[in-house]
Amino acid sequence: MSTRLKLRFFAHSWISDWNHGNAHFLRGLVRELMRSGHDVRCYEQSGSWSVGNLMQQEGEQSSVALQQFWKTFPELDIRFYRDDESFREFATEELRGSDVVLIHEWNPPEVVNTILSLKEQLGFRVLLHDTHHRAFSAPIPRPLPTLP
Repeated sequence: MSTRLKLRFFAHSWISDWNHGNAHFLRGLVRELMRSGHDVRCYEQSGSWSVGNLMQQEGEQSSVALQQFWKTFPELDIRFYRDDESFREFATEELRGSDVVLIHEWNPPEVVNTILSLKEQLGFRVLLHDTHHRAFSAPIPRPLPTLP
């Protein structure tokens, strides 16, 4: 690809996969986009649910898991934010000049709404990533149409 895109990814956690199987897909996707020459940044809320549960449920092993993450994915540019009144300013600065912002399904509604409200002002496109079993929002028509 000859065009280098500025891609920004908001996921509820990059550093923890505790009850977060999507982390594996997202990490692999971002890694490949970076290898293809794109400018990629990852965003995670400080004190994310997955990290909190990892630490609470796994005790001392949680620090081993987090160290393993950083050893395995040292190239990921992860930036942490607070989901409070400072988020709008943070998002405005971080998303300026971006081409595409991907928002994973488990982000807080306030984060999603703030990003969406900046879309027109900053000129980026938004993709909403929902990986759960919601492939169909309406029943499949029967019989299925045949392809030529």
